[in-house]
Amino acid sequence: MLFGWTAPAYAGDQELIDDYRSVYGTPGIAAAVIDGSSVETIVRGRDGDDNAVAPRTPFRIASLGKSMTATAIVLLTGRFSGDDPVVKVLPEFKVADPRYTKITVRSSS
Repeated sequence: MLFGWTAPAYAGDQELIDDYRSVYGTPGIAAAVIDGSSVETIVRGRDGDDNAVAPRTPFRIASLGKSMTATAIVLLTGRFSGDDPVVKVLPEFKVADPRYTKITVRSSS
């Protein structure tokens, strides 16, 4: 989970995190509260491997990668066409099967 607050609200944020976990059944959360150059962390629960969550615990993002990719594409809109090959934007992009060298950003569905 990703949360963001300003520091004056920090004291209540710990309860907010606990309430969120209770309502949604979230097994573990790491949150950062940033105030200028000061960073406070709130960690609760366990990760997918049943280890206690720490401030630097890596979380599995699963299908969130799709929405992150879509956001990146929207941010790049205007720099390329949806019909352009992916290598126009990502020259280092490689595929194992040369039959698929014409992969484009536009969805086929």
